[in-house]
Amino acid sequence: MIMDNFFSPIPRNFSFTFTQGDADLQRLGLSLANALSFRDEILLFLEQTDIAESSEGIPVLTFENIGYKDEEYGLNVKEDGIAILASCGKGAHLALECLREMFIAYDGTIPCFSLRDKPFFSHRGLLLDVARHFLPMDYLMKLVDAMSLLRLNVLHLHLTDDQGWRLDIPTFPEIARIGGSRRSPVNGQPPTESLFYSEDEMKALIAHAARRHIEIVPEIDMPGHMLSLLASHPELGCKDRVYEVETRWGIFEDVLCPAKEKTYELLEKIIAYVSELFPSGRLHIGGDECPTASWRKCPDCQRMMMDRGLQDERQLQGIFSSRISEIMGRYGLSPIAWQETADGDPEIKPVLSVWFDSSRTADYSRRGYDMLLSVHDDGAYLNYSPDTDIDYGPLYGTNTLEKCYFMHTDLPAPGPGRIVGGEAALWSEYITFPFEASHFLFPRLAAVSEALWIGNGKRDFYGFLKNAGFLEKMLENVGIYVKIVL
Repeated sequence: MIMDNFFSPIPRNFSFTFTQGDADLQRLGLSLANALSFRDEILLFLEQTDIAESSEGIPVLTFENIGYKDEEYGLNVKEDGIAILASCGKGAHLALECLREMFIAYDGTIPCFSLRDKPFFSHRGLLLDVARHFLPMDYLMKLVDAMSLLRLNVLHLHLTDDQGWRLDIPTFPEIARIGGSRRSPVNGQPPTESLFYSEDEMKALIAHAARRHIEIVPEIDMPGHMLSLLASHPELGCKDRVYEVETRWGIFEDVLCPAKEKTYELLEKIIAYVSELFPSGRLHIGGDECPTASWRKCPDCQRMMMDRGLQDERQLQGIFSSRISEIMGRYGLSPIAWQETADGDPEIKPVLSVWFDSSRTADYSRRGYDMLLSVHDDGAYLNYSPDTDIDYGPLYGTNTLEKCYFMHTDLPAPGPGRIVGGEAALWSEYITFPFEASHFLFPRLAAVSEALWIGNGKRDFYGFLKNAGFLEKMLENVGIYVKIVL
């Protein structure tokens, strides 16, 4: 039995048992005609492992369609056969990714084993900020492959912010052309070109992710963090002035005006396009860090407050969020929003991304909000320094590998609202190139992946460390080259 370099898959939350013997996956026997239910998943597996389909090979790969839940799966690996147990494509894909991890770690010949596994949370995501600094599409493709190996199932793309608008809206080409052009935060020089994703590029990424059962949830951050839109459509602001795409990271007073009908008219057209492009059925509408100073000075906003009997400008954000959610509903979209949105008490309750105050989960739960955990100082923000002994400059905090692994998922939720999952987050103000993104993502993204997979179950950090030693090899397999430091 090959046990010199012990490895078991990441993430793990299962009954895992090594048995006698080794299975040589280089000679895998497979008949696609006998596995039509999972044909797409098998073809992807063959592509990614360079294993040829053969009716002669040993072991023989077989599938059993069994009454498991969506992402539940089983694997029985013997010298003469590998049985995959799943009830749908999602489960079969997870099983094959587990098998691929073993294939990579053991160079094709793997120890025999059996397992049955399922995730604790249905939403296991990565937020990637491509707004502040653009990341090329080929890197996003590789990152999706890495997420698939780690059994993450949601890529939350933060596409817009004060510092950049990264999605082309074909009927309004000026939005990305102007919003995707950010001056250098160092010397103020403009970029040589606008940086954004075309419709065809985004469709290719969505299809690439869908083959791996990864959902892409776009985020259009509103009503704050919107200078990249105001730069091309200043009529949507509260002030009669010229706006520019911001060069600095921060919170800025200039936001969308919630009292102007033209604000909702343009946003509806953007939302309609997003609903056609992304099959997710969900849209993150931001809602975080929205100052109300411009609303206090805006005659239109003050008139709306008087007409509706509002006592506080924050209630304007509740009206805005409810209006946007109503628009989304017409296009079949469900809203997700940052936790500040709940302060405006919108009529339509989005799923809340809890990022800065985890002590409020019980209150949100009682008020009927489902929640995603992405708490900045509890292991979720991967743009924070990974090491307490290294000065990375203005990164605002530290999230060590151990802290990421033990991120809290057992926060109180005593009411009808539930904690439905969580996300790691990589904010990109100080991350400008793919190699920098990889340095901050790995190995901590693997730790968050296992935390969300195990959830409130028992975690084994030292076992994780042993397995994480193979991450560098696995990432090289998908084209990401990064030195893993544990």
